[in-house]
Amino acid sequence: MEEKKLKGDLVEISGNLRAKFDTENAKGAPKEGTQPKEIFMIRAKRSRHEGTAHQENLTPMTQEITFSAQDPRPEGWTCDNPLIIQASIKDVVIHRVYIDTGSSADIIYEHCFRLLPDRWKDGLRPTTGRLVEFTGHNLCPLGMIHLPLTLTNHYKQRRKTVLVDFVVIRHSGEHNIILGRPTLLKLGAIPSTMHGIVKFNTSRGPTIILATPPRQLQCFTIMQPVEITRETKKARGESTYEKEVVNEEHLDQTINIGHNLPRHTRRSLVDLLRRYKHIFAWTPTDMVGVDRKIIEHKLMIKPGTKEVKQKKRVQWGDRNRVVNAEVAKLTKAGILREAVFPTWIANPVMVRKNDGSWCMCIDFSDLNKTCPKDCYLLPEIDQKVESLQGFKLKCFLDAYKGYHQILMSKDDEEKTTFYTDHGTFCYTKMPFGLKNAGATYQRLVDSMFSSQIGRNI
Repeated sequence: MEEKKLKGDLVEISGNLRAKFDTENAKGAPKEGTQPKEIFMIRAKRSRHEGTAHQENLTPMTQEITFSAQDPRPEGWTCDNPLIIQASIKDVVIHRVYIDTGSSADIIYEHCFRLLPDRWKDGLRPTTGRLVEFTGHNLCPLGMIHLPLTLTNHYKQRRKTVLVDFVVIRHSGEHNIILGRPTLLKLGAIPSTMHGIVKFNTSRGPTIILATPPRQLQCFTIMQPVEITRETKKARGESTYEKEVVNEEHLDQTINIGHNLPRHTRRSLVDLLRRYKHIFAWTPTDMVGVDRKIIEHKLMIKPGTKEVKQKKRVQWGDRNRVVNAEVAKLTKAGILREAVFPTWIANPVMVRKNDGSWCMCIDFSDLNKTCPKDCYLLPEIDQKVESLQGFKLKCFLDAYKGYHQILMSKDDEEKTTFYTDHGTFCYTKMPFGLKNAGATYQRLVDSMFSSQIGRNI
């Protein structure tokens, strides 16, 4: 009976709609640009059982969460600060956890991930997806890992633990973890920027997580407009640094220190560098290099590639003298050696520096064409510079001789051979200009400073 009644209702509704449509069509087609006054949709009636089930799904499973002026607030909260809380992964307490309702992923930064116990890192699994920033830039994750995350209220009485799929990324940032919408949904958490708290229900009732007031950054003063007058403009070519000598035995090798630093800070920094001057390499012979077991540079030339011997280019005058002097210096330091019967030969290329002197480079263009690209990620300089914001002192180290600390593979040494007036020479250590030299060097730096990147590097 119910089925016949339902069919009868549908027939009656369809007849009414057809009659109304015929009436509207008799008036003529609607003018272009006008919107219909009504939109009709035939919808079947729910059965009594379906209606009851739908109402049961809407029944709240937890207690109601509300915010009021009586709720506790973090000390000094100004209602416009980001929600940064404290959480824990198993027994490790993690600070600077950012609540981001605009993020569709839960993120853990590499500098935080590296500090976790090694036994937890075995669960890292590769991922083929990419993260897209709000600016549209793509970021390749290092992988995903499944970890339990626990939030505890400030009274240490109520807590809640959920399993989170964290995306591990290599990126410069002030936070350790970003909690996005997936975890907030699992927790049933509701953040309030106005109150500076996060509320969610636990088995023992509702609880409150207080946000940590962020440290005072200088971005607000930087963003304030500054009126530039003629007196504040710097003359072209005027240096913003002062040169200081650290090693009395090498007066020509100086360091640059910002002239706007206080005098006592500048003096303390110079004294610190002089105290530890022995850790720097002042001459090529001081660079003992990295053990071959740790890392070495391989060319990985594609099989079946034909060797290329470039036609010798003659260097005249000052250029030739600079080439001979540089070859003699690097040979004495063990960076170059003489090559006998090489199959690959390139030419030196002289490049003029800003100070007018010459710099010797090698034309490895033919060699680089035969080598596959190493896809090891290199850091973004803009992100590195932005990550320094908020720190009082910044130190930049130009490790321009760092490449000469990495040994070349024995089988690939003579492939780096180049012409000179005194014969052909090849590199025993990794030179500039090779296709994947930057990736090899970055891999070494990341492994050396893995425990310090994100803390003081």
